[in-house]
Amino acid sequence: SNADTQTKTKTQPNSSDNDNDDDFSELEAECRKEIEQLQLDRERVELKLVDAILPKDDDDYGTDAILEVRAGTGGDEATLFAAELLDAYTKAAKARGWKVDLLGKNATYLGGIKDAILSITANARYTIIPGDDDIHDSAAATGEDLMAPFGPYGYFKFESGVHRVQRVPVNDVRIHTSACSVGVLPSPKEDSTDPASLLPQSELKIETMRASGAGGQHVNTTESAVRITHIPTGVTAAIQDERSQHKNKAKAMKLITARVRNIQREEAARERGATKSSLMGAGDRSERIRTYNFPQDRVTDHRTKETEHGITRLLAGGPQDGLVVTFAPKLRVMSRDELLQQLEGT
Repeated sequence: SNADTQTKTKTQPNSSDNDNDDDFSELEAECRKEIEQLQLDRERVELKLVDAILPKDDDDYGTDAILEVRAGTGGDEATLFAAELLDAYTKAAKARGWKVDLLGKNATYLGGIKDAILSITANARYTIIPGDDDIHDSAAATGEDLMAPFGPYGYFKFESGVHRVQRVPVNDVRIHTSACSVGVLPSPKEDSTDPASLLPQSELKIETMRASGAGGQHVNTTESAVRITHIPTGVTAAIQDERSQHKNKAKAMKLITARVRNIQREEAARERGATKSSLMGAGDRSERIRTYNFPQDRVTDHRTKETEHGITRLLAGGPQDGLVVTFAPKLRVMSRDELLQQLEGT
């Protein structure tokens, strides 16, 4: 009937209205996408401006590292965890293609270490600095991407401090708490001819002696161990791992130079008033920075207040989810923000 036809006609949607609605939806989606991109571009420019005005640590980008691990309180548990940390750092460095040399190690019969020293060397000098590339512009950038510009010292520097571990030893049923300290120092360049990077021979006292500990006849008959003392500061470095006195002396020279230059570097920073705030801490090896709770399978960084689960994965030292690459990007952002606050407060 005519009435039914009119009713059907009224209820049919207007195709031109639908087309307009579709066009408007597409335009709105494009606008939202463009606004999001503009916001990302703005954040990127702001980051570059901040990076441009903040003081930079040149050692972050072109300097190798001396990394020391030392067992603290906790007896055998501390030495065992020190060995695990040393292994994690070794794997992390090798995952980046860096050369790792063991300068010295004082091992225990259980497989732990009382102390050990690594020299971590990049195959090429790093010259990229933040702002010269867009690695950190992407929200999807991984920790590996964010840490890519940094050399060994810049990569490991935030590991300095006390690492506390809580776990149940194999011969007990109670949770024990122990600790290890880590120190990361800028390493002097082996091929450097710059007098400023070398210690004057007149300031050094070099002694040779017979190595102590296991080693058989070599220990008893060869004065291969070397101890070097920096007279003005009293800092010492002793190496006996090599059979060659010449090699031990070279390692000891590298270590004592790094230790003395680090003291001088810290003193210069204090004179400039460039000390870190209480949130980041002083960055020395006496300050507790992280807790590893094995029963709860978590690692908590006390500077960022963040917790990551999966201790085994973190200690495996993978390039994407290892211990250093997991925490270092967040610590770098925190350090940058605090530097900015210091500048704003001056």
